[in-house]
Amino acid sequence: MMRDKQTYCFLIPVIILVAIFFLFFRIGSFPSDLDGEVASMGNSVLFLMKANDLGIPSTEYLREIHDLWPVPPSSYPFFIYPFSSPLAQSFMYVTYRLLGASVFSNHLVSSIFGFLTVVLTYFFAMRMYGERTGFLSALFLSSMLYFVVLVRYGLLYFTLTALTILVTMYLFYLAHEKRSRTILYLTGGAAGVAWFNGWVTPPTVLPILVLSILFNFNLRSLSSLWKGFASLKRMWKERADGSQEGNLLGVRDYLVMVVLLLITIHGLSVGYSLFFEAPPLETYHRISELSFGRGELIASLTKDEIGAKICNFRLLFQNMFLGMTPYFGGGISHFNQHLEGYPMVPYFISLSLLAGVIFALKRRSLGDRICIAYLSFPFLVFALFARLQPRYMIVAAPVIAILAARGAVGTIE
Repeated sequence: MMRDKQTYCFLIPVIILVAIFFLFFRIGSFPSDLDGEVASMGNSVLFLMKANDLGIPSTEYLREIHDLWPVPPSSYPFFIYPFSSPLAQSFMYVTYRLLGASVFSNHLVSSIFGFLTVVLTYFFAMRMYGERTGFLSALFLSSMLYFVVLVRYGLLYFTLTALTILVTMYLFYLAHEKRSRTILYLTGGAAGVAWFNGWVTPPTVLPILVLSILFNFNLRSLSSLWKGFASLKRMWKERADGSQEGNLLGVRDYLVMVVLLLITIHGLSVGYSLFFEAPPLETYHRISELSFGRGELIASLTKDEIGAKICNFRLLFQNMFLGMTPYFGGGISHFNQHLEGYPMVPYFISLSLLAGVIFALKRRSLGDRICIAYLSFPFLVFALFARLQPRYMIVAAPVIAILAARGAVGTIE
């Protein structure tokens, strides 16, 4: 027991030091400038601050500024960014109020949430697979070029995408490990916060949870449904598949979780809109527009697009596991450091990831099934049903690190 405590006291500082180095070293000057997309997001926050200071509705102020702009600009800073990712905008608003608008402020708030993601990855992996896997997963994530580059890029909604979904999946795992309805209901609230982050997150959260439930479904137990009301009652109150034992909770519990998810989204959207004196429908519209309306995530499967989707899958695989290309981010400021050609996920982590997936498919513990769902759905969406840049796969960065650590530890043992 004493040895375990000493090991724990040693590992935690190592994780903290490694994460701090990669995420905070020369934070105000590396990269030295903001990418145009990050600057546009920052400008939208400044517009919201100005409207708030003047005491006028933000939508009215944004429309006036847009009309008076000397050169017809993109509509993103005025009509899309302020409401498309309200969670990120809220944190940036607070940061700008406290520290002012600067490159340092943008990078600092993103790195703080990136650091929290590393810490939570450690506890999540340790809970599922043990201390060694927890330590390695945090080490892999904090030193993974893919994660570090995107966190230090300064576009906060990327970092929050990884963190909010990780929080949701951690609570979801705890709910089933302990068979706790309370934690499952908290999962619904966490999923609502993740949805409120906007952009690529909304279409990802709920399907991952559904897939996790299906992976834990005992199909054999459904054969007992013919026995009548008792089995249906068990499905409703105790276990969704009607089995006598297992990790699932009742159908009623999952419905409550979804209701709490919707309530959370509604409450946060209304609160955000009231604070900035904007119609709540504007927030709802922008969140859904960039996720569904423009077809960024779920495009059609026409014959003409099959080749494009195959190409998209090839580019995704190439950028993540072989070597980065300009397709990675389109002018991302880190390309000043000549990172093209380096894989976003190092080779040793990629090989460990493959081993981890094999172990997970073979052993199929509760954590294994949840991790496979966590990893597979984002890859399916971003690789086959979308035309997004690989950077949007940051949603899966923590689980890539967890499964890679699982593979490394399993191989050694």
